[in-house]
Amino acid sequence: MHTDVASSLAVAGHDPAYRARSYYYDDQQQELLNRIRAAWGDDCVIQISGGRLRIFADDGRLEFFSANELFEAIAAKALKRTTR
Repeated sequence: MHTDVASSLAVAGHDPAYRARSYYYDDQQQELLNRIRAAWGDDCVIQISGGRLRIFADDGRLEFFSANELFEAIAAKALKRTTR
């Protein structure tokens, strides 16, 4: 069933938990965010926009255009941490 924002608000009223429901991540998305934060730290900023993912962290700004690029960077960052 398709609902637009206005009808969702009419049904939900002022219940913030109901309105925030669409902003929850599924398990796969949450796992990816956890892996990014494990690699770059909890203080990193993750921006997803226009088909790319950007990470702003202590070691600079990184931009990824594909999942493979991101996964390789996560693996390299994890390897760098274990060799210290």
